[in-house]
Amino acid sequence: MELAIEVKSLQKSFSRKKILNNINLHVPKGSIYAFLGQNGQGKSTTIKLLTGVLEADAGSIKLFDHLVSLSSTSYRKHIGCLIDSPSNYPNLIANEFLHIACILKSAAKSEVERVLELVNLENSAVRIKDYSLGMKQRLSIAFALIGNPKLLILDEPTSALDPLGIQNIRSLFQRLTKQGCTIFLSSHNLEEVEKVCSHFCVLHDGSIQFESSIKDWQKSHETSFAVEVCRPHLAQQVLAENNITAKVSDSNIKLHSNSLEQRAAIHKVLFDNDIQIFRSFDIKPNLEQWFIETQY
Repeated sequence: MELAIEVKSLQKSFSRKKILNNINLHVPKGSIYAFLGQNGQGKSTTIKLLTGVLEADAGSIKLFDHLVSLSSTSYRKHIGCLIDSPSNYPNLIANEFLHIACILKSAAKSEVERVLELVNLENSAVRIKDYSLGMKQRLSIAFALIGNPKLLILDEPTSALDPLGIQNIRSLFQRLTKQGCTIFLSSHNLEEVEKVCSHFCVLHDGSIQFESSIKDWQKSHETSFAVEVCRPHLAQQVLAENNITAKVSDSNIKLHSNSLEQRAAIHKVLFDNDIQIFRSFDIKPNLEQWFIETQY
């Protein structure tokens, strides 16, 4: 597996307080990789280290086999990230703001028109100070896209976007990865992460607690079968007497059962024991719920 980002034993402290402790990351080329964690866990520090804004105390970072350091700049031409916030330039219009990115990245001025179209901000003559939060967010993404980078490093790229804006950015990210771009993003929108990302990791107390592809995570968290009944504890007991293991949750009983024959047998046992069934349904693995259960 070819990696766009490879991080080994990364450590960083501020004022003797350890923020990152032996971080290891493996971001495949062409992936959309989500960097997850609660606030204050070190996500922003990691992003600053990846982009060369900060230098690590120990460990190494490679972006496309280029070693990241404050003295090396060759890898930066391959990266797209937000350097300046649009809010810092309130009196500029989008074209003027993006011309700054073209200068910083030595990119052609024609890039401005291309990226504005990608984020649906073309023909906008409104000054940035009059932008909505969502428009500023899309302009930030446009800034990162200048120069057609091989790697995008984005912090909360869909924050402040409305549902249609989120859907548009999701489609854009999927198009970019098909063209060979790798996207590394932090996000608190776990429902969106599950829809768009191919891989993810969880940062907790300065260490990587978990790293996986979304597909492998889903395989390891089976779909549960639930039945809502009038007397769940009695239903659990009756099923146990028939060698069927179930858990009680509110008025539901939960079971791991993917066989239609077994599900029919469960219904029959409950029916034969005069336990009223209101409904039955599948409970699919949910990244957001899993994250909450493991972090709190």
